[in-house]
Amino acid sequence: MAGLIYLRGPTHWLMAATLGAVPVSIMALMAGGMLQQHLSMIAFIGAVAGIAMWSILRRARLIA
Repeated sequence: MAGLIYLRGPTHWLMAATLGAVPVSIMALMAGGMLQQHLSMIAFIGAVAGIAMWSILRRARLIA
């Protein structure tokens, strides 16, 4: 996300959620096993973590 902010400037909360969910989902698919059965919950947790990090960075005025 730091590279994206450096290149494009401020980001929207939806992009932060996507950047949190997509890599976690890809890694869960590659890992296989029980993780594939819980993919939607893992993606949700990744998205919530992305939004939380975006909110923290915004409150600290590190991103606009």
